Amino acid sequence: MGLAHDAPYLQLMHGVGLLMAVLFAYLYFGLYRRPGAAVKDDDTATAAGVTTKMRPVMAINLSLGLLNCAIGFVGSAL
Repeated sequence: MGLAHDAPYLQLMHGVGLLMAVLFAYLYFGLYRRPGAAVKDDDTATAAGVTTKMRPVMAINLSLGLLNCAIGFVGSAL
């Protein structure tokens, strides 16, 4: 029952997926609405600052997704 009896690579993929979900939640609920509100208020400097904060989080999430794919390909072959 659960992941306790699954292969270690599946447990690792699950952990990476959970981390990706947390990062996405931070992006969506924490940062996503700020640039739109700043643009409506004609504060493009604030909008640019928030999007600058968002870019590394999106890059990390993309990298984790690619890592998860690699773990899936390699792990199933072991």
